[in-house]
Amino acid sequence: MQKIHNETVWTKEHYKMALKMTQTIPKRELSLWDSLLNERIEALPFKNLQQYFEMIKNKEFRVIPYRVYGLAQNQAEHLMASRNDIGNHSFTIFSKHAFATMFIFEMSDTRIQKEPFVQMMIERIYSNKKGYGSKLIQHIVKKATQCNVTLSIWSENETLRDYFVSHGFTFKYKSLTTGHYFLMYK
Repeated sequence: MQKIHNETVWTKEHYKMALKMTQTIPKRELSLWDSLLNERIEALPFKNLQQYFEMIKNKEFRVIPYRVYGLAQNQAEHLMASRNDIGNHSFTIFSKHAFATMFIFEMSDTRIQKEPFVQMMIERIYSNKKGYGSKLIQHIVKKATQCNVTLSIWSENETLRDYFVSHGFTFKYKSLTTGHYFLMYK
């Protein structure tokens, strides 16, 4: 098996590969992930996060308890990377044409609020058909609002920042070290 590429810049091809990987998970494996997902949801530290993940699953959107790894060169590398990710509070929500990877963490940032808080970070989002990314974001945001869950995202450029603002996110600040834009939805 080749070493997993450690590049930090995802190209459109990496996103396409990650979406393809969500579509090629065998049904038997999906049922195993469903059982692990339920355990992971029950282990979440707050009831509103548990409710959020219960509500986000439906006929159109599936959830798996790890982040899809688009930098993998093949299914074997993808499985190795995902198994390494299982112990974290990481998830992928996906449909036929879009996916988002998310993770839960505690944040302490006085630029946002004085007290530390737990939030869902949307790490990556991609769709291969016009409108499906927006539909996924709307679904994620609607359920987060219903469950009082804070969402955040780091945006790589102004176009993406404006895209997320158009979906109700609030621009908070631009990182001095990475140049990324930090946005939140609450």
